[in-house]
Amino acid sequence: MVPDDHKKDFFVLPVFDCNKAPFYRKVDYKDDLVEATKGIVKEESKVREVRPDGSKVLEVTMSLDLNRLGAIKHSRWEFQDESRFSLFIVPGNPFTRSIETATSAMIYCLKNGKSVPFEYYDLPLAPKFFESLEVTLSPNASESQRIIVESLCSSLAPGAVIRESSLKGKVVMK
Repeated sequence: MVPDDHKKDFFVLPVFDCNKAPFYRKVDYKDDLVEATKGIVKEESKVREVRPDGSKVLEVTMSLDLNRLGAIKHSRWEFQDESRFSLFIVPGNPFTRSIETATSAMIYCLKNGKSVPFEYYDLPLAPKFFESLEVTLSPNASESQRIIVESLCSSLAPGAVIRESSLKGKVVMK
């Protein structure tokens, strides 16, 4: 369970139409991931003040291209025709800081690798979501794993379509 907004040390960015970055998006498949991800995170610093001793006070700005963040995958996975629901969860809590301090805290946390205080985030979904669910099994899913997926779908998403991977029998995944 995620704690009350005023006690947690992270923030879920509202990206439903922020910079036209959709919550639901189709994955964009690219051969060159280095090139495709260039500029997703941009950091700029400029001198805000030079002190009498010669030291400099820098103003650091960071921007994230939320449209592309989490929406690019290598083209070898294009067969998946994947869609994703993207939540942007960052360390720092704007409810406990001024907005300038919150922004600075988020930038500091991102630059220094501070993570959010959990490994996954459960997002409640509307029951209607499950009416059009499609599940593609792993290429090396066992029969028992298939039975588990079928059982879950029969109780949680009776109309779900379960498909075998087009790579079944062609690849062995670790």
